[in-house]
Amino acid sequence: MKKIFLYLTLLILLSCSSEKVVKETPIRVGIPPNSLRLFEDKDPFILNNFSIISLKPEERVTSLELLLFSTNSTAFDCILIESNKATLLKEWASNFNKEWAKDLRDEIKKPFLTEKGIYALPLTLDFPVFVYRKDIFEKCDEPKTLGILKDDIISLRRRGEGKFLLLSSVDEEILFLSLLASEMGIVPDRFYNYHSVKLLTFFNDFYLLKIPISKLEISFIKGDTVASFINLSEAKGLKEKLKMQGIELEVKPLPSTLKSFGVYDGLCLMGYGFEKKNIEPLRYFVSKEFQEKLIKKNYAPSIKIEIKDEIPAKLVEKTTVIPSPFEWDELRFLKESIEDVLIYGRDPETALMRAEARLKNVEK
Repeated sequence: MKKIFLYLTLLILLSCSSEKVVKETPIRVGIPPNSLRLFEDKDPFILNNFSIISLKPEERVTSLELLLFSTNSTAFDCILIESNKATLLKEWASNFNKEWAKDLRDEIKKPFLTEKGIYALPLTLDFPVFVYRKDIFEKCDEPKTLGILKDDIISLRRRGEGKFLLLSSVDEEILFLSLLASEMGIVPDRFYNYHSVKLLTFFNDFYLLKIPISKLEISFIKGDTVASFINLSEAKGLKEKLKMQGIELEVKPLPSTLKSFGVYDGLCLMGYGFEKKNIEPLRYFVSKEFQEKLIKKNYAPSIKIEIKDEIPAKLVEKTTVIPSPFEWDELRFLKESIEDVLIYGRDPETALMRAEARLKNVEK
């Protein structure tokens, strides 16, 4: 009898115990390996709400992301995407609440706004900038325009025994359109014109194919490189590393005839299948708290907050940031024409005319 009473008591105690708390499944976010530093500080909110998963380099667009979005895969909820590739996935992307975009910088959110919301959420502000060695250019004219820059480097090569290279760590098509806008003073709406042919000849003169920022840094240290086009997010880190080697860099907006333009080249968050998910935690990425943490990692914020660091602050102030004037597949035409000239030795004018023809076929 005592045993039965004991069992009954235990059963009552168990039935009266508080309900088991079921933790909600973390939101799965895919991140390119070179962007993992955005999330490496063990932020408690991120640890509690997200599962950050690295996307291997060989699985980048256009294969893995396109497959995940088009099939509405359960492998991920959101993926960090380079902004110029956002339109490629627009057809399958879910919309974030338009209210989330109220603090975003106007110039970078407009391309992604729809009647239903915002289909890509910009997390960082990025665009091409220009750096050069102060000591090397002391006896040269300040390289305010591409023409002066070209003359300076030619003059340096004649005087010395060094290679005096001009390099770039920026995607060719992004740099080309940014420099073209800066030369023309307006946003380009076509590939082929007088300015673009001159610019592609300039690309060919200095072989401006994209190289990793790590190789560019080594070239500066070896004394081979005197100037470079890099991304805003790379500027402060490169300047600090080279200063430790006794090399002082001048960091400027892109050389321009009137004013500097920079095609927006930041990172955006995109997702799919939001209808059945609680995505509220994702709003954290455009909060002041998270964006201020990005500033400490040398990223310019996507929201309208004060940038106290002198380098990004001045570059943002003096650069007109523009969305890409062309869709992702149209940018491929431009990239291929640049590669035709730099890699295969084709004529700049012919290559741009071919890209222009392909662009017109898409428009039709």
